[in-house]
Amino acid sequence: MRSNDEFYVRAFDDYEDVPASFKIAGKVPVPAGRYHWTNGSIYIQTANSRPIFGRLDVLCCSYYNGNQLRASLRLDMRPNATFQFAPRYTYTYLDLPGGLLNIHALAIDFITNFTPDMQLYTELQYDNVSEKFALSIRYRWEYEPGQEFFVSLGQSALIPGQEFVARTTQAVIRLGHTFPVLAEPPGNAPANHLAWWPVFSMRGRIWLSHPGVASSAISKIATTIRQARACRKALRSASPTIR
Repeated sequence: MRSNDEFYVRAFDDYEDVPASFKIAGKVPVPAGRYHWTNGSIYIQTANSRPIFGRLDVLCCSYYNGNQLRASLRLDMRPNATFQFAPRYTYTYLDLPGGLLNIHALAIDFITNFTPDMQLYTELQYDNVSEKFALSIRYRWEYEPGQEFFVSLGQSALIPGQEFVARTTQAVIRLGHTFPVLAEPPGNAPANHLAWWPVFSMRGRIWLSHPGVASSAISKIATTIRQARACRKALRSASPTIR
């Protein structure tokens, strides 16, 4: 193992007074009462300086007068400076007096760094208990310092069995433009006087819920750009030092 690798063995002693019954993950009931259990865990994490590094956390064995096993694994793969792939998987096994439960939760992150100023971030999530699926895609481009173009797409759905039932689709487009903070005084101001000009930040955000509104979105983007240019022109007229 490298010097930055980590390995732990831990023990936990838990006590809980449950005033009212509840259900774990909405399925397995836990009656009201007092519960005491002792668990152990193993935690392993490799150094993040490796091209592929990971983390494993295993917890066992008691839970609310029953048995449990929880294992969580995360990997982070960075083959080069452009791509990063990070899957996460958590398995939970519960065998309680009120029932049996197996939970599988999966999440995947995929990051593409086209340049230091341009990234594409994709995330997927799913678990078999809620049967919920979520997809998020975010694109960010700072094409000039203080000027940003951002697009976000999201999709949520239910996957009962082999069926895919779409629920919510969402899209966001955002333009950001920031003007200088401090400028030299106008020509008619005293030579020893510094004028603080306010920050002008033009940010337009557009929410899309249907492809039919794409033309309206493009029109709003164009309006935002025109407003930003008009503000910059006004500032240039007031002070020639603003570019």
